[in-house]
Amino acid sequence: MNTADKSNLQQLRQIARRAMLERGLLPDFSAAALQQTNSITGPARDAGAAIRDLRGLLWASIDNDDSRDLDQLSVAQPLSAGAVKLLVAIADVDATVQRGSPIDDHARGNSTSVYTVAQIFPMLPEKLSTNLTSLGEGQERLVLGVLGALGVTRAQFVGHSYGGSLTLFLASRHPGLVRSMVLIDSAAPTYSDDRRSRVASIRPLDSLFVRLALTPRHIRGSLLASVYDPALVTPELVRAYVERLQVHGEDDAYYGLTARLSRPEAAGGASPASPSVAAGAAVAAVAAGKAAGGATANARAAGDVELETLALPALVVWGAEDRLIRVEAGRRAAHRLPAGEFVTIPRCGHLPMEERPAELLGLMVPFLRRHGDTAALAGARSMVPRGGG
Repeated sequence: MNTADKSNLQQLRQIARRAMLERGLLPDFSAAALQQTNSITGPARDAGAAIRDLRGLLWASIDNDDSRDLDQLSVAQPLSAGAVKLLVAIADVDATVQRGSPIDDHARGNSTSVYTVAQIFPMLPEKLSTNLTSLGEGQERLVLGVLGALGVTRAQFVGHSYGGSLTLFLASRHPGLVRSMVLIDSAAPTYSDDRRSRVASIRPLDSLFVRLALTPRHIRGSLLASVYDPALVTPELVRAYVERLQVHGEDDAYYGLTARLSRPEAAGGASPASPSVAAGAAVAAVAAGKAAGGATANARAAGDVELETLALPALVVWGAEDRLIRVEAGRRAAHRLPAGEFVTIPRCGHLPMEERPAELLGLMVPFLRRHGDTAALAGARSMVPRGGG
């Protein structure tokens, strides 16, 4: 944008702000409203017999595919005799914003978001409209939807790297769902926020990142940064990862996992997600910087997960030579979990399932047998490779 364009845009913004004021609308949030926004650290948690969890339904929105401020969804259910039942979901802002509060006063005064060519004047702070009170989907909804479709109401979870952070989040939000958990070189519960960046929100750059990340050279580099013994990174292994990751929709998946959610406080000034991150869950911690045992303050601010409150059985497994998320972080996480057990696998980096599969299964299977339904594990022992990994 050249100097003349910047000047013209600034003039349009001044005209828009003047028009807002002339019509009795508020172009800016008050200091009290901003202070109230900063005090809201998580979504509302309503409970009661009348509340049903319907996230497993196939809800749809008419918004753009990159919209984050979703306030209405709908789903149709067929009934007998050709009838159709239509369900409409409305974002319950009242559960988070009290009536008569500064944010409520601003929303009541403007009554809607105002869209102009030069600037958007939102009715609610973006921290609420695009995140805490938005109906946007995420990995949590995906997992719950799959489990609901399978009729699973309680399960044992095994999560590696980012999968471990998602497991911790689910255990915190849905304690009745998680019977026990195995965390393998796990990232922190805040990782889904920590890795988001404004640069990744730019669609052309997003597509470029994915194209760079899914090349054999970058995947090989990510794997070499993850393992203890570089001899394990063979052309066959690299080719296998390339085939697994080059699937339809990878651009959208990368965007959904790394695009910033218009919340300056979420990423804490984190640098843009590197192409290595897009190489998949197996090497997702390349840019993580934090493990499951990370700072308690951060967990409260972004992930809102207190490890000390998760009393379910937990096995924390770590590669002793993990250079991406150090073993000390895993040891701290296990210590904070009331029923946590901590073990390390020698001569192993960040990918135990690739580097030491026999040792990993030898640790996991007995733990899962002790704390779960043994019928589902009847054939697990036969999966252990002979002679180690």
